[in-house]
Amino acid sequence: MWENRWINSGIWNDIFTSHVKLRECGLDSYIVFLIQNSGIWNDIFTSHVKLRECGLDRWENRWINPGTWNGILVDIANFLNEISRDGVYFGSSQASGMNEEDLLRRATEERDNIVSRYARGREEGAPIDPWEDPGFEIYHATDRYGFIHDNRLPQKADPHELRLRQVEMEREKKWLKMLKAWGQMSTTEKLRRRIYKGIPNSLRGQAWSQLLNIKTVKEAQEGKYEYHLSNPYVSYFPFPVQEMRQLAWRWSPEIRQIDLDVNRTYRDHIMFRERYGLKQQALFNVLGAYSVYNLDIGYCQGMSQIAALLLMYLNEEDAFWALSVLVADKRYTMHGFFIPGFPKLLRYQEHHDKIMNRFLPKLKKHLDKHGVDTGIYTLKWFFQCFLDRIPFRLTLRVWDVFLMEGERVLTGMAYNLLKLHRRTLSRLGMDDILQFLQVRLERDFGFDDDASMASLERSLEELKKSKLDYAGTPPPNEMPKRPFGTFTEPTFERKTGRRSEFSTVERVTRENVVLRRETAVSNATGGPSNGHHRDSRISTGEGGGGGLGGHFLMPYMAENGCAGAGLQVAGGPVNVVCQGLTSAKGGSV
Repeated sequence: MWENRWINSGIWNDIFTSHVKLRECGLDSYIVFLIQNSGIWNDIFTSHVKLRECGLDRWENRWINPGTWNGILVDIANFLNEISRDGVYFGSSQASGMNEEDLLRRATEERDNIVSRYARGREEGAPIDPWEDPGFEIYHATDRYGFIHDNRLPQKADPHELRLRQVEMEREKKWLKMLKAWGQMSTTEKLRRRIYKGIPNSLRGQAWSQLLNIKTVKEAQEGKYEYHLSNPYVSYFPFPVQEMRQLAWRWSPEIRQIDLDVNRTYRDHIMFRERYGLKQQALFNVLGAYSVYNLDIGYCQGMSQIAALLLMYLNEEDAFWALSVLVADKRYTMHGFFIPGFPKLLRYQEHHDKIMNRFLPKLKKHLDKHGVDTGIYTLKWFFQCFLDRIPFRLTLRVWDVFLMEGERVLTGMAYNLLKLHRRTLSRLGMDDILQFLQVRLERDFGFDDDASMASLERSLEELKKSKLDYAGTPPPNEMPKRPFGTFTEPTFERKTGRRSEFSTVERVTRENVVLRRETAVSNATGGPSNGHHRDSRISTGEGGGGGLGGHFLMPYMAENGCAGAGLQVAGGPVNVVCQGLTSAKGGSV
């Protein structure tokens, strides 16, 4: 019955056909893996990668139709919700006839298998399937930030690029002196001006470490990330095995989801290109360790790209503590973004609407007219500080200021971006607005980096004068509830991947998101919307789920047609993940 309903939805026919194509390419084991795992809906969307490797791009193109994904997710949600009411769970004893002891053993074996793969890395004989490594050309195709491009890059830099490099070399000399005297410079106006001008890329790691005060944080928690001889996997690693990693390897119920996300995070970056390479190992370790360090969050999709960015400039341990500072320090307080219910996201979106109504009322009215609700386009802006939404070089500049100024940069840059492009946006309809904000700007921002950052500085001053640069003090529900680094053994349901109950927080969050979306679409179309509206670009819930998958974000991935993840429906929580479709820089949210 359900198969017929899927095929009738149109795209499912292509999905099933694509599995036939995978089989023809000799990837039967991959199909079996999809079917046998409770994360099937997460992995099924990665099949387009395999199609590309088999030279079946036309099938991939048929998949990438942004107007169809919302309906697909609704169908999946209804299906999973119906079988859950019938007492059937993927991976549960009802579905497989396994008792609790068998379920625990299977979950442990799965986690141990994943951990051992990362422990072995790329040593000779390591079990790495051919399809796990992307086939990128490296020579002449890697830019200065480490990203691998499909086409060869120009052999000579253009005059503008040469000028930027020359300016950066001059700034390096000043920054070297400043880093040596950081104690005297850390609060000066000179430091602030130089950060707005951009930290030299070769010194960005040192500067970020100082801005985040990592050395002090590490010293205050000495021993939380250090060597333990008792680790069962110590023989695999050529470097020290550390406490929080050990706990994650043994207990974290998020290991499988972390593994899935590591496999698709910045795979077009030279550091993360090789499956189980050194930086993939580090990313897996950082995310795993943090999942047991901060039990309020565990692991949330979206954290993988932030951690990967930190690892581009910091070593593994420093990246772990940097992530900890971003989540918990009062300057950033990203904790509220990642806990179930995502309360800080809703608060920031409401604050963004206030700014729009105050400073850009005509543009706000135009966006509302076309059903472009704030919740549709601000997800990656706020969750990940504009990763994959503006050019990477400009993203680094924004992150430089973010680490100095704190969370006010999120609201400031959101306002700045829309202010700079208000005339263009005012001429576009809904589909083109989303394409512009989520795809085109990442490829070409349309303004010089220095001009964009100068505009950001002015925008922050403008908001400050109106007391709108901050979204307010985080309320208690956004703050950590449990002490960090105090481990508690997961429940049976968490260990075995059973989904948790639909919490009150998640239900209220869903209702708020649904209401915002329904209102926006209704205003745009002159009538009520439904789950299959042709302009739907995001599923209708933001809730987190239990189980091995942690909780999920649902950004609209315009470039690859992914409608989102973490769909919650009224009858219960359903985690539907389409993170396999990568963004412009190969990451997932």
